Amino acid sequence: MKLEILVAGILSISILLSAGCLNKESTGEAGIILSMKEFISIMNNYSRDINNATKYEYYNITPLNDGDTVVIKDEIHNLTYNSTYNYTEIFCISDLDNPFPVSGNLTKFFSDGDKIEVILHIIRDVFPFPSDPSWTVSIETIEEGWSLSGHFFTPVSSDAVKKG
Repeated sequence: MKLEILVAGILSISILLSAGCLNKESTGEAGIILSMKEFISIMNNYSRDINNATKYEYYNITPLNDGDTVVIKDEIHNLTYNSTYNYTEIFCISDLDNPFPVSGNLTKFFSDGDKIEVILHIIRDVFPFPSDPSWTVSIETIEEGWSLSGHFFTPVSSDAVKKG
């Protein structure tokens, strides 16, 4: 009976690793490996909790946590540089519907068909709610695409994107 439980446990972990859910693949930095589509799906599913007693509003990325490292591995389908706002929209093979904004002009360094790795770090930012400072906002977000001084999303730093 104990052997069956052990085998079932090993098989479950093997399935999760091969699916990319717990993969700590060597990329120079251990992290949770995701496709762009998987990453966008996670980022679109924030959980929101409000505590009226403490006047806290929480935004959490499920299933990621503060301190996690995410490694997006995908292939570029198309890149478009927006010179007005100085950022590049990357469309990946796994998700042709959602552009991934990266600061600067990446068309000089990347092209369609390039395999890329994007390394992102999950952080928590806590700050007074702008329209009512008696409330506090606590948000999990990506360090490379967030302004800690202004408390808003920005295009991801180009340093986070590498050829993979």
